[in-house]
Amino acid sequence: MDSNRRFRDVVQRIPLGYIRVGLDGRIEDVNDAWLQMHGCDSPDEVIGKPFSITELVARVQAQLRR
Repeated sequence: MDSNRRFRDVVQRIPLGYIRVGLDGRIEDVNDAWLQMHGCDSPDEVIGKPFSITELVARVQAQLRR
């Protein structure tokens, strides 16, 4: 198993949210824990989107908790 695959396997198993953002400011990867924390069902919902959407997600969740 190559090191990239091993890294991906570890990232998917950890219970902490993981997000990778490219130099262009767009989301390149997230793990299942991050998706669950932000109420997303699939990586397709966020991959390729600007990182700034994470701020929006946090604000919406805060409003829903009130």
